[in-house]
Amino acid sequence: MRFVVRLIALTAAFAGTVAGATRAQNSRIEPTLCRPDEQIILSCGVARQKIVSVCATKQVSKTSGYFQYRFGKPGKVELQYPADLKNSVEKFRFSSAAHSGGGRYHLRFTNDGYEYIVYDTETRGDGQAGVFARKDGKIASHLRCRAGENSHLSHDAFYVPDREPFEEIDALP
Repeated sequence: MRFVVRLIALTAAFAGTVAGATRAQNSRIEPTLCRPDEQIILSCGVARQKIVSVCATKQVSKTSGYFQYRFGKPGKVELQYPADLKNSVEKFRFSSAAHSGGGRYHLRFTNDGYEYIVYDTETRGDGQAGVFARKDGKIASHLRCRAGENSHLSHDAFYVPDREPFEEIDALP
């Protein structure tokens, strides 16, 4: 009986060490446009050597800190939304839908007449993430994360922005 208790304790300690090491290893996902003093909500490489990143302060809530979407290359960000970080969390909405073996998650904002949806889809361990933009309900652009650079939406994306009903979008995987 003591052997079983020790084995369980050692297994739990090892699992905690491995999980901690994995979290530490994944604390900075490359490529990213997020600064070292920010947390990565989602970041990945897309077509033409560009990067899509959603960054936030390390401590973010509905009333403090910020969310910011960035698109471009390190040193040459082409789109940064919102420009004013004050109350920026209010400009993002989160939605999700569970399905067998995973779920679909959307982080949405609107800028200059375009609706942007940063998405993360997971099915039985396989996933796809990216961003698409719509204008007047029609898809204007769709950028998928490159294979092997898929970054899943972080915990704060689920709980900090206000939630909205999930919209199924045919163009998404």
